[in-house]
Amino acid sequence: MAEQAVRIGWETAIISTQVPWRVRRMPGGGGRRGVLMPLPIPSRKRRRSSSNVKGWMNVGVFMKLGLLLAAFGTTEPDGDDSLARVEAAARLVFPGVKIARAFTSRFIRGKLEQAGRPVAAPGDALRRLAAAGCSRILVWPLFVAAGKEFSGLKSELECACGVLDPGVSVLVGTPLLDARPDTRWIAAALAGILPGKPGPPTAVILVGHGHERQPLAGGYGQLLQVLRQSGGRYYFGALEGTDSLDALLAVLAQDQVRNVLLLPLLVLIGRHVKEDLAGPGAGSWRSILNARGISCQVLERSIADSEDLLLGWLEPLRTAPDLTGKPAAGRHSRLTFLA
Repeated sequence: MAEQAVRIGWETAIISTQVPWRVRRMPGGGGRRGVLMPLPIPSRKRRRSSSNVKGWMNVGVFMKLGLLLAAFGTTEPDGDDSLARVEAAARLVFPGVKIARAFTSRFIRGKLEQAGRPVAAPGDALRRLAAAGCSRILVWPLFVAAGKEFSGLKSELECACGVLDPGVSVLVGTPLLDARPDTRWIAAALAGILPGKPGPPTAVILVGHGHERQPLAGGYGQLLQVLRQSGGRYYFGALEGTDSLDALLAVLAQDQVRNVLLLPLLVLIGRHVKEDLAGPGAGSWRSILNARGISCQVLERSIADSEDLLLGWLEPLRTAPDLTGKPAAGRHSRLTFLA
């Protein structure tokens, strides 16, 4: 009852689960204001909610909604802060949702286990949500681009769904760059976390995990093109794969770039930002660029700092149809991928 006022008498209200209820004010004696008692609308008078919320958000009283946040993982405290912002955005879109975290990296899960801060694997977290009574479970893959980690996540979820109750439905979202047909909304959101519009002397280098085989794959190239249309100087470099720092250095030298700002295209702040980009060691990007005569600053923020970006990323999950029904042949529960 947290989101609406209830008038005296019988009213139709929309509670946090988006289900129509009738609310009655019971008289109280001795000057008391009385109490409000929610009662379900009788079936003969039942009507559809006036809410424009559809699909997976419109779960009923007996359907508990769960959300699984699946990330590669990090042991850095700043990574926990990023996940907290992700959770806050999710609760704005799905009020009352039960949220669970999962890390795909076995190494990071082991380190956290030793530190007394365990985080489950995706399959285990999914089963726990189902055991907690969630019959509708959304999975938010916190990856920027589809790659090895996302493929592994899908395989693990398929295995986990094989032992879930037949009444459980699981809907898996997409990595960031696949969330919508174009990337203009991502470019607009990134502008909000930059320290002012970069002028001609400063070039912004977007740094992503990269792809093992395809240069500027997974929407990186499209995003770079959109950003360049804004008039700024933007480049892309990858921590792994074909778009390496060595290849980028040649382009920067050709364009006579002398000042750069590194913008990590990462959801969680971890070792990649603290050590690989901004670290004091001779092998960090900052040290290598400085050694080439290029002044380098590192924006030690994650893309989770942009609420607009997180909300836009969640939009396909929010508007997805309620894909309930019988599970596919050979499966115990229904598993659907948006991409």
